[in-house]
Amino acid sequence: MNASQIVVGTPVIYWAVIDQDSRRSHPTKTEITSEVWALGSGEQVCKVKGITGGVAISHLDPISPGSLMAARLQGCKDVSDQDFKDESTKFFGDRGVQATFY
Repeated sequence: MNASQIVVGTPVIYWAVIDQDSRRSHPTKTEITSEVWALGSGEQVCKVKGITGGVAISHLDPISPGSLMAARLQGCKDVSDQDFKDESTKFFGDRGVQATFY
């Protein structure tokens, strides 16, 4: 995410670990609870619900069908079937496509 996307109350997936090969692990479904601020190093951070301290905004993904699926595949227990159905219906509906689940 970038600083302009950081809005208090926005639901996100927080990835605790992102290694040098861009592998992501330890996801948590949460929401943003503060505005962005910069550390002395220039790293942009914000607060999210359930995590102590500021987290790098580069470790946040907005909620989408893809981010929910990726989080679930990495073991995030916070993502339910209903979350995925609701977000997919909204995502595709916004694009004029009806999502059907069986």
